[in-house]
Formats: sequence, C-alpha cells, structure tokens
Amino acid sequence: MTKKSNPKKQNSENYDILLNRRQEWRLDIPLQATVKGKLPTGKNFTEKTKISNISSGGAYLGLDSGITVDTKITLFIEIPSKLTEEKNLKLSLSGNTVRIEKAEKKNKKNNVAVRFDKEYKFLD
Repeated sequence: MTKKSNPKKQNSENYDILLNRRQEWRLDIPLQATVKGKLPTGKNFTEKTKISNISSGGAYLGLDSGITVDTKITLFIEIPSKLTEEKNLKLSLSGNTVRIEKAEKKNKKNNVAVRFDKEYKFLD
C-alpha cells in the first residue's frame, strides 16, 4: 500500500506550514501577452491573453485556441512601463504546454500551464 504525502507539515511550535513543491517562486501579477503557435490541425494561431502567474520556469494563462498538451508556443509578454523606466518592452519566451484544464463555464478560456525553454529575448 502506498502512503500519500501530506502537503502540510507541523513544526515544533504547532503551526501548520504549507510546503511548496515548485522549484521557482511564482509571481501572481496579471501581464498582457500575445501567444503564437500551431494547432494540432497544423494551422497557425495568434491569441491575445492575460498571464495569471509567471516564474522563471513557466507560466499559467488562459487560451481559447484549442491547443493540446506538448504544443510548442511562443509568448510575447508586454512588460509594464513602470517596471522599465517608461520604455515599451516585450519579452519573448517559448515553451511547451504541460497541462490544460478545460474551462468550467462557457465563454471562459481554458487554463494552460507552460514550461519555458531556456532562451528568451527582450524586444523593443
């Protein structure tokens, strides 16, 4: 019989500490982005979206496009000007989808988890 791991650990002061199994910290900041990729049918797509959270290893965002797990996509993220000394910058990252959660309601986007490749570019 396999024992399931408990996500909480109790320390010596009897406080519950939630363990985070992610390797990177995620930033819960909404960022505007454009996503480009290829659908399973072979057709190219471009979709504007908002990233829910992001880390150095990946991102979580909403998409309508009908992509599948292991789809290669490129994100063009608009960096807020208040973070770039009022310069308009975009960050270009690519990666593969690793999880897709179907929307629970009509007119909602599917939630997509993306794991980034190592390379990125800043665009003017």
